[in-house]
Amino acid sequence: MTHAAESAVYESTVSPGDMATWLRDAGRLLVITHTRPDGDAVGSTLAVARAAALAGVEASLAYAGELPPWMPEVLGATPWAHLDAGDVPPVFDRCLVCDTGAWGQLEPYKPWIAGKADRVAILDHHASGTPDLADTRLVESAAAAACEVAAELCALLAGVAGPADLPLAVAEPLLLGLGTDTGWFRHPSVTPHVLRLAADLVQAGADHARLVKMTMLSDPPQRLRLLARAMSRLNLREDIGVAIVAVTAGDLKETGASVGMTSGFADPALSVRGVSVAIVLVETTTPAGPVVKISLRSKIDGPDVAKVAGAFGGGGHVRAAGARSTLSLEETEHKLLELIAEAGAS
Repeated sequence: MTHAAESAVYESTVSPGDMATWLRDAGRLLVITHTRPDGDAVGSTLAVARAAALAGVEASLAYAGELPPWMPEVLGATPWAHLDAGDVPPVFDRCLVCDTGAWGQLEPYKPWIAGKADRVAILDHHASGTPDLADTRLVESAAAAACEVAAELCALLAGVAGPADLPLAVAEPLLLGLGTDTGWFRHPSVTPHVLRLAADLVQAGADHARLVKMTMLSDPPQRLRLLARAMSRLNLREDIGVAIVAVTAGDLKETGASVGMTSGFADPALSVRGVSVAIVLVETTTPAGPVVKISLRSKIDGPDVAKVAGAFGGGGHVRAAGARSTLSLEETEHKLLELIAEAGAS
């Protein structure tokens, strides 16, 4: 196996079969993901934990940050810990990190996994990460979701021929992650393999319509009020094909909404003809001071937004990326517009 210290890039060091063996030998396995987990983060962690349990592994889950409102319905009776609620992670021998490989997204877990690269593994689909986090890495940057990577691994752990034969308890969270990370199969990341995998998971019993309703059609009123306020200030830069949606800390407070409710705010902005990049800026407060959360989305003919996010120390995919800025909301917007204008001119 290639160790992290020998690798200059963020890439796989094992095959799905090797990862399955590593997990079977885990003893007590802890499965975690990035803070403020989304559908792909919840789906991949839950599916792998349940599949590992079928292989006889004592698997546990831990999450941190704001959680999606539908999460209890997906988790069901599966036990889990919430670090922000004061819980500590369960005792573990090995730890699997899903849907990220970046220390910046794992801050609450750092005391438990830092310096333990030989006991930590990564399952991810992002193009950038921190190699020294884990020696054992299964990274497929061309995959549309972490759940696309996890599907084969889950089949190996469950001892079935393929995703269509997975038990419903594993197939459902996989479809959740695959669906949410592709905008329910609307994003350019959708490939024939993604659609075949979705069909296999539906064949296994996953209820596509129920998952769509749960994640897309069950918003609280506060989210609609926040969206209306943000859209009323939409900055449409038709000269460079950019739409900017800004959410202030005051907006969040006055509407009673949370940062997590801004998920998907890029979609209506990106739907405008002539817009190739949608930017969502959310002003938040952290113990270290004010921070602007940046979300970037681009159409198939738009610029590589991962490179734009990289200027702020962030990253992601060509069509979807994110970062954080310690500049003011106005300064962050100005710098992003400059970077996108430069990208369009190059």
